[in-house]
Amino acid sequence: MVQKFVGVSLRTALLLSASCLTLPALAQSLEGAVQDETLRTLVVTASRTEQSLMDVTRSVAVVEKEQIERQNANDVADLLRDIPGVAILEGASPGLRRISIRGEGQARNTILIDGQEVSDHSTYGSLFMIDPANIERVEVVKGPSSVLHGSKAIGGVVNIITKKGADKPLEISIGGGYDSSTGGYQSNASAAGSSDHWDYRLSLTKSDHGDRKSGSGRLKASHLTNGSAFKNQNISANIGYTHGNHNLRLVAEKVDMASDAYVDPKSLSAARTAGLSKFILDLPKRDRTKFGIFYDGTDLNDIVKKVHMDAYIQQIERVVDIDFTRASPNRATFPFGTEISTKNKTSDDQVAIGFNSQIDLTLLDNHLTIFGAQIVNDSVDRNDKRNGTNTRVVFNPRSPNFSYNLAGRPSLINDDFDKEASITTFSAFVQDEWNVSEDLSLTGGLRYFYIDSELSKTNQPGYAPFSKSDDAFIGSLGVNYTGIDNVALRGNISQGYVYPTLLQNMLGSVFSPGNVIEANPNLKAEKSINYEIGARFDNGVAMLDAAAFYSVAEDYIDSVACGRFGAVCTSAVASERYVNIDEATTYGLEVSGSYHLQAWSLTPYFSATLMTRDYKASGIETNNTDIPAFTGRFGVRKYWDLDDDIEFMSDLYIRTASERELNEPSSRDYEKHAAFTTLNFASSLTYQFGAERSLLLNASVENIFDKSYTEPLSSTPAAGRAFKLSGQLTF
Repeated sequence: MVQKFVGVSLRTALLLSASCLTLPALAQSLEGAVQDETLRTLVVTASRTEQSLMDVTRSVAVVEKEQIERQNANDVADLLRDIPGVAILEGASPGLRRISIRGEGQARNTILIDGQEVSDHSTYGSLFMIDPANIERVEVVKGPSSVLHGSKAIGGVVNIITKKGADKPLEISIGGGYDSSTGGYQSNASAAGSSDHWDYRLSLTKSDHGDRKSGSGRLKASHLTNGSAFKNQNISANIGYTHGNHNLRLVAEKVDMASDAYVDPKSLSAARTAGLSKFILDLPKRDRTKFGIFYDGTDLNDIVKKVHMDAYIQQIERVVDIDFTRASPNRATFPFGTEISTKNKTSDDQVAIGFNSQIDLTLLDNHLTIFGAQIVNDSVDRNDKRNGTNTRVVFNPRSPNFSYNLAGRPSLINDDFDKEASITTFSAFVQDEWNVSEDLSLTGGLRYFYIDSELSKTNQPGYAPFSKSDDAFIGSLGVNYTGIDNVALRGNISQGYVYPTLLQNMLGSVFSPGNVIEANPNLKAEKSINYEIGARFDNGVAMLDAAAFYSVAEDYIDSVACGRFGAVCTSAVASERYVNIDEATTYGLEVSGSYHLQAWSLTPYFSATLMTRDYKASGIETNNTDIPAFTGRFGVRKYWDLDDDIEFMSDLYIRTASERELNEPSSRDYEKHAAFTTLNFASSLTYQFGAERSLLLNASVENIFDKSYTEPLSSTPAAGRAFKLSGQLTF
């Protein structure tokens, strides 16, 4: 393994070094190209201050408004899927998709909407819970960002920046879309405007999708499992007041989400899960209600460049239903065993109250110093119900599929468990950006955490009220050099910190009678350190960005079977327990580029990721972690100006991933997925009629050859050939 790591690391370093060395030559060869400084994208998430992508010390990707509008995206995950280092996580619920950043699942990534965190205390991580029609832009910072954005940001940060007002008193926009793979639709409508010092926006969106058609068939409900349909609706409003250098904004959002959860019947067959005759999982409710207030003051005097404060209250309601039947043999009494048939319902109500503050100061020449603080209180009120029967059965020893007959009267199962838990996080940070010279800048930061958590109420056997606390200091250091025309060289070292979720630490998980994961009050916080070097060339015509990274996460939290890797379960019904395994190591290379051939209005482009992820637990080490060694998108875009008011765009591209294997220490089964490549085509037409009216039409065909495959880190088969249409009228 060490030899393999050294080899990969050397190849990665050589590739990046070659990229860096060729950038000056590339810059000289393109010296005559037209440069446009307005093309230099500005970002705020990487350093909590406005910077050009050429000036950041981190790997940052931005999805702009135009890109969002020209995609037939069902959700935010669709917008981010082709960013190097990012992968879609589907699990069993196509309607509740998340993402992975550099191999880290969404539970280890921070999701922000306008800088305010979307909290979650499951092991799956926060959902995006916003419709793409309401998004102005998305910024993705890759690598640990806990110094600036708090706990959970080991993999990275996604900051979704929402649309605000319009440039006129009233702007109306209506739109909708269709996806043939689900037979589903999306619709949206908004009213926005501005007058004097005020601006506002009111938005409504709704989507309803049926069962997905994959390359191997429709993912529909059966007697064994549920289907793959989902539906969402969203209403949001914001109003802002600007006076001089001061801006005050109020926001309100209500998101309702529901999704079936599809489990491949093959994975529940008798050969893999003996005795299982039903597993129907339904997620009828995942709703979010939020109220927030923001204040920003800029350039208040020669020293105070910015003051920011925001506060919010957010409620997330979740319901999970499971209808489960399974017969299990008893080795001591075989052929006798038991059949358990239950209906489980988990309901939890999570309330988060948060406050963020930040002040940007120029205390010294060539220095911008940021001080900030964050206080967040999350509380979860949870109820687990289980009603059903436990019946003695006798198995047929000659049956290959564990057939059996009832051999006794059923005993009733009636469980009703209530738990209440909370966690309060206080943190303070400081960051200093020092412009050492015109071409060289250094950025250093430090954050302090104090966390207090409590299980205040429980009636479940094996659990008792308790409280615990933790504190930690973490830091980061970055450098940026722009002394070569159109080239930026960057590097950073950053630490990450993830405190156990309330589910891992205090509440536990109940998926079925045979899959109860026990909470562990002795869990330690996960900590990581990331090393990264990168380079970017951008002259407005050609762009090339490359980054190599190496990250180690210690005390990694995972669920393992009772009795393995130190998992000592205290409950007789538990099958697994959350534990700290030794470590997870991830390293790789991310590259993206494009070149605009102005004479043909043609832009070839690509994005690619080379990545390896290793798990180590109790002396067992594996890199079979469902991460493909290579993923990428390669394509070419063509633009036509059909008229002064009409523009047409077409995009032909492939998505590809190498084969991958899953055999983590905590996994129950070994899985292998073949490599895949899909061919896709997208087109867009923009018609500007009048000074303030526009029509946007999008049409695309994804997975043209109807390939059957599963996305990395996902369990649900991906959509087969899909025809997508959407339109937006603004006036």
